[in-house]
Amino acid sequence: MTKKQTLIALIILFMLPILACGGGGEPTPTSAPVISTATVEAETAEADQPGEMADQDTEPVAEAETAEPVAEDTPTPEPTETPEPARQAYIGDFMTNEGYSLTVLQVSDPATPGILYSAEPGTRLIAVEVVIGNVSGAAATTNVLNGTLLDDERLTYRAELAGTDEQLPLVELESGERVRGWIGFEIPEDATPATFRFEINRVRLEASLLEPPADHEPIEEPDGLFAVSDSLPRLGDLVEQDGYSLVAMDVLDPASPGILYRAVPGMKLVAVDIILGNIDGREVSSNALRAYLIDAEGFVYTAELAGTDGQIELVDLGPDERVRGKVAFEVPEDAVPAAIKYEVSGSPRIVIYTGLLD
Repeated sequence: MTKKQTLIALIILFMLPILACGGGGEPTPTSAPVISTATVEAETAEADQPGEMADQDTEPVAEAETAEPVAEDTPTPEPTETPEPARQAYIGDFMTNEGYSLTVLQVSDPATPGILYSAEPGTRLIAVEVVIGNVSGAAATTNVLNGTLLDDERLTYRAELAGTDEQLPLVELESGERVRGWIGFEIPEDATPATFRFEINRVRLEASLLEPPADHEPIEEPDGLFAVSDSLPRLGDLVEQDGYSLVAMDVLDPASPGILYRAVPGMKLVAVDIILGNIDGREVSSNALRAYLIDAEGFVYTAELAGTDGQIELVDLGPDERVRGKVAFEVPEDAVPAAIKYEVSGSPRIVIYTGLLD
């Protein structure tokens, strides 16, 4: 083959792919793409970019000729119920918030001052009797200073420490426990108490002290919220926990009062004979004030120091040492002692429970 023939052959071979692409003929028809509304902007952005597709001589497809988007089979969302707003609680109502509860029992206005309280001129003392409960929250302390009073002008007043007798005790409430007591407030003589507020574990509990509206329906406490568990050990059982032990040997109901105890009308004295032991833990001190009585309705009572003779002694217990003695409690006459707990240590917190039923 001559050079001229070779050159002609190469030119023919070069032209064949161009002719195969259709030259100036009509493009081969294809099916229209399916475009969802969610990706239209993304597809448009890609087409606007300079590149190989922008150089192609392709006629634009008319809007009417594009395929309809395919409808997705998206389930219709179920309508959700709007939660009802919390009801306004008044005196006598049982209200809860985030696992804690409040009931305002009554208001004493003016209140009888405690032995350590002295009123300022132009003021008066009022007291609010409350029940604070731990329904299902983390362990939390009931501190009287967490109580606040608001008057009808929304002015706030802090609690008076030891302002009144039978003050709300300082108790660490476990789930299923509650405590009752009074909180005193010093307010101006012309102020009207309107709202009581209490914070526990940063949870706010609030109730109105004003007269409820005519259509108000009382908020009742559900049954069984504070019932003491039947699974607790029985009277005389040895309970061991975290290297310590507790036995409730006997319940004296009523108990003989000690020489320093003064009876309160409507109340009775109960004493529990206990044995506290250190099995193999660090040294701890036995202290009557670390014991708490729980009645059948979940109410917790603090110990009466020197309430009865034979009180458990204040001693340091090393490993393999025990001490025995009584712990006395002042409770309502109709209360049924159901359990006792002893706080062995506060850090780390170690609490031993045992039942008082036979």
